[in-house]
Amino acid sequence: MPVLKRQMQEKDAKPAKPLKDNEEVFFCQQTREIFSNYDDFFHHVMILSASVWSCSMTGRTNLTYAEARASEKSACRVKRIPDALKGPLLLIASHTKRSSIIELAGDVCGYMKDVFFKGETVYTKTGDAEPSRKAKIIRVEHDGPPTDQRPDRLIYHVESYDNEVPAMYSVTGAAISRERNSSMKTCKLFLKLHVELGPEHVLCVKKKSLELYVTSKNCTDEKVFYGQMPSFEMSKGIAPKESIAKSSFGDKKQQGIAKYLEKSIVESKNDAETKQKQEEMKKMEQEQRKKEKELLKLQATLVLQHFSTIREDQELTDQRVIPAARPVRSLIGLEQFADFVFILEFLNSFGNFISIESNFPNGVTLDVLERALLLREINGPLSDILKLLLSALFVQHCEESSEDEQNLQLKYFPAQLNDLPINSTNLSELLRCEVLTRVEKARELHAQYVSNYSKQRRLTDSMTMLKRSKQKQMESKLESFKKTTKAIDKVEHFRNELEKTLHDTLQEIEIIKQQQLTPLQDELEMMDTNECYLNHIYLGMDRGFRKYYRFHSLPGLFVENDGTSIGGCTDRVTRNIVGLAQCDAVLRNEFITNAVMNGGGGNNLLKTDDMNGNGLTHDEEACEQLLVRGIAGLEKPSINGGYVKTSFENH
Repeated sequence: MPVLKRQMQEKDAKPAKPLKDNEEVFFCQQTREIFSNYDDFFHHVMILSASVWSCSMTGRTNLTYAEARASEKSACRVKRIPDALKGPLLLIASHTKRSSIIELAGDVCGYMKDVFFKGETVYTKTGDAEPSRKAKIIRVEHDGPPTDQRPDRLIYHVESYDNEVPAMYSVTGAAISRERNSSMKTCKLFLKLHVELGPEHVLCVKKKSLELYVTSKNCTDEKVFYGQMPSFEMSKGIAPKESIAKSSFGDKKQQGIAKYLEKSIVESKNDAETKQKQEEMKKMEQEQRKKEKELLKLQATLVLQHFSTIREDQELTDQRVIPAARPVRSLIGLEQFADFVFILEFLNSFGNFISIESNFPNGVTLDVLERALLLREINGPLSDILKLLLSALFVQHCEESSEDEQNLQLKYFPAQLNDLPINSTNLSELLRCEVLTRVEKARELHAQYVSNYSKQRRLTDSMTMLKRSKQKQMESKLESFKKTTKAIDKVEHFRNELEKTLHDTLQEIEIIKQQQLTPLQDELEMMDTNECYLNHIYLGMDRGFRKYYRFHSLPGLFVENDGTSIGGCTDRVTRNIVGLAQCDAVLRNEFITNAVMNGGGGNNLLKTDDMNGNGLTHDEEACEQLLVRGIAGLEKPSINGGYVKTSFENH
């Protein structure tokens, strides 16, 4: 925070008095504070605009509040520059001849863009498929003839500086990148603190700064320029002021001037040649980048075309992997497991009707039903289940049975079955009696149906005689009825008109009702379909002829895998691309293009076919490998050594 009268200015945590909702206040944009009194607000704004502030970090005084805040931000940026770069920065600046701080910072950053220094912490990448590693430069060597002073001739010997396996290796400048702490703006702020105006309006590095960062750290030209002393341009305002005085030794001075001019001409020619070579190299690099970009576009279109074609389900590479299944192990055999689950589902689905909670508070589980079917217990779970079923059956018979059925039971038994007590000792006998009563009733009904043919013939004869007599009576009544219908027609006509008007009004009411009822019906149908989907037991079958079930009584997804009808295997194993499976369907095409363009531009797996002139060869394996490599390349190294995913992967 800026300092006012050697004291830090802090905001009040609590207001002087509580504010109301509709109270008018005055807002200060710079400090984000509000005031209820205009005099306090005016006094605060005047103090902020006055040059009475000082920077708490640099010690600068006679500043406004905004200038002090800007000075603190600049000082924070300068602190982020690593110590290994401060000495080379000042040493490079000492060899420049500039009168503007912007030009000075441009020369320094232009040289540091392609050159790295000993002891600097950088990020290296040895290959396209390899992730970036944090490393420290140990030694720098020049690989090439002494006349070739290009930065790409430098070889950097680095040592890993991260939490992974330690390693020492050599890389070129193209495989190295710095942290984002030494930008052009930060470099300009750092140089502004350590340079001063020297003779002939040339910016020079302060002696204290040179002793602190260069001399004390043993930073020399050999460690910074590696024997390749650069030639920096001179500002336009700085002109070499050399006056040639006439004296008695004029001939000797003329010879010295001629030698100096010849030397300057040779140096200017060398500078022109180096500039021309650099421009040619830049043009070649730009052309090569254009070719690589066009090739990447062709690769992206081929990969996108490959993954957009319609294929079989078992050949798709963007399917999500099903969790590994475990075999069902139960005491019931696999052949009887379907019947076993059917009984378990029935008991859990209709437990409310048979009052199953009275004997089984936790419901009928898998272990309880296995015990009931496999163990022989007199008073076990099987007897309890049969008791509940018989009790529910007797209650249902009492509600539906008539007096004849009750008399039929009393004819064969001394009492009705539903009045008898049910326990584990008489359970089997009651079950046998119930089966006998049901079978006896069916046998009697069958006998009555067989012996009823003669009765049917007698009924048909009497029915024909009755029809003839009744037909004569109806004909006489019909004649009298026709006479009365004429009078009724008039009344019917008036009645039809009333019904028509009533029908029209009712139809209008029905239309309004239907309009209001349609959204409710759609919502109800959607709820019914969702409920039906949730209540499904058999979910379906996949292309591998595996059947999927979901039972209400057992947790989990059950898969019936019949190995007899699997079919033949494919010649090639289908690869599963995790990044493509997790990608959103809307961003699928954009994700594939971005992966190939930004991540998979290393080795060209889809090579050109120049003999046939067909452009790129279409290989299924190459397309998949290129996409996998591109998805892996989308992970970018962060400053603290981790990895940052792109926005497409987050989708």
